[in-house]
Amino acid sequence: MRSDTPHFKPFDKELYDIHDQATKEKVARWIGWWDGCEVREGSKYGVDLECYRGAELYSLVEVESREFGGRCPYETIHVPYRKSKFYRSAIPTYLFAVDFEGNWGYFATMLSIVLSPLKEVKNKYMSEKEYFYDVPIDKFYEIEINTPPYWIKET
Repeated sequence: MRSDTPHFKPFDKELYDIHDQATKEKVARWIGWWDGCEVREGSKYGVDLECYRGAELYSLVEVESREFGGRCPYETIHVPYRKSKFYRSAIPTYLFAVDFEGNWGYFATMLSIVLSPLKEVKNKYMSEKEYFYDVPIDKFYEIEINTPPYWIKET
């Protein structure tokens, strides 16, 4: 890899095994409440979830788990640069960031993410050259992931 190209955090199977499936299930359930669509698992190297109306794929969803400690306390949410590959799709795409405890979720369009400033962020996984979109929190919708939207009455 050239020295001026972005570096990416290595895949962490332990974190994936702990959070991935449960977080995707929570997001899929909430999207089903909110939109009434059929939510299916995405492909291995594509987005996490696909939303269908009948046979028509009309929306894509990428899901991440975050160490917010509950509600997001930050003014921005960092979205890894590598996620920008999902914006290339002609189908509307969303990113959901869910706290590790699984109570709070934040979602935004990939368009609002890729229009946000890109910056290098040193973190516990990468000491340099990992780039993130620095997305203002007001570009995200905050949801209680375990609670249906107010207009839905669970039976």
